[in-house]
Amino acid sequence: MRKFLVWGLSLLWGLMVFASVPAQAELYFDEENDTEEVSDDYLTADIVEQIREEAMRGRPDAQLALGVWYLEGCQYLPKDVEKACLWLQKAADNNSLEAAALLGALYFTGEDFPQDFEKANEYLGHAARKGHPASQYLYAMMCAMGIGREADIDEARIWMNTSAENGDGDAQEFLRENPEWIK
Repeated sequence: MRKFLVWGLSLLWGLMVFASVPAQAELYFDEENDTEEVSDDYLTADIVEQIREEAMRGRPDAQLALGVWYLEGCQYLPKDVEKACLWLQKAADNNSLEAAALLGALYFTGEDFPQDFEKANEYLGHAARKGHPASQYLYAMMCAMGIGREADIDEARIWMNTSAENGDGDAQEFLRENPEWIK
């Protein structure tokens, strides 16, 4: 029972840290693929409109930015969870690992989104398989606890070790505290 409590607390801590990352997201793009930083501090109506146009053209980085801005609300876009979900799903469908990871975390926590462990499992699993270290850690925890799926400790160990090997600090700390999980 104590192990599951440790796993649960570790999972919740990881989600809190993980969910704050997109809030600091920056979008880099211009027509020539040179990078130009656009952050919330420097938004103008023209930039928001340009990003919206790029999102409608199918650019996953622009779709992710719109999703995050709608999720949090910003100077030029009021908070709108339905639009946030729409744009994040479009970005995830266009192979944005960050969007898939964020959707997974949002569906898991039920913060702003309806809690849906099956969707959380689906999005985090997708991002984990594509190499997103924080998603690998959270997916490992979901596998271990049987959240949104059947519990599978062997698969959980694989994902926890993969996450740690890919540099996720939470996974590395978990393995230090639970050496029996090291493969």
